[in-house]
Amino acid sequence: MGAALAAGHQSLTFALLAGLGGAALGLLWAATAVALGERAERAMMAPAIALAGLPLALALPLAGGLLGPERGLAPMAVMTALIAAPAVAAIARDELRALLRREFLSAVQAAGIPNGRRLRRHILPNAVLPLAAAAWTALPRALMAESLASLLGLGLPDGVTGWGTAIGAAARSGDGTALAGPALLLALTLWALHGVGDGMRLAFATAGGRR
Repeated sequence: MGAALAAGHQSLTFALLAGLGGAALGLLWAATAVALGERAERAMMAPAIALAGLPLALALPLAGGLLGPERGLAPMAVMTALIAAPAVAAIARDELRALLRREFLSAVQAAGIPNGRRLRRHILPNAVLPLAAAAWTALPRALMAESLASLLGLGLPDGVTGWGTAIGAAARSGDGTALAGPALLLALTLWALHGVGDGMRLAFATAGGRR
């Protein structure tokens, strides 16, 4: 279990860094598309929606294989961020569109409140929670992609042991005891991360219903 916890530190650190990159890229993608108007939004979001429906996690072991045994953490983190970004962008665009259609924003616009004040006082405060929930989806996606690639020996570089690396090594050696710890911790962590994301979306929906 101690070895599994140490491996989890490596996996979670990598997933956090790559997830933050994917979340930032996805949010910027969605915000830019919505800000540029409907025609630009359709053009910019079509690739994101198409990519979000593909098993992009398989792209990370492919990238690891192409980079070879000398692959570094930075290129793998960048690739993982690119894998997570389309789903974040698609969810964030939907959340922004739903927010902009809310009745209180229509009332604010009808009242003639300047755009700058409307953005600071009404749009940004109400966008924080839904966009945070959208950004959160990058973290479990990054962790799952890294674990799958490391399981195949094509993820984290040599010398860096994550949960996927530990699971793959235990499976190849037939050591069920060594397999149980990292597999259980990985499953519980992914379940917890998805649970937090669902809770954030529920909190936003509840807050929206009370407004």
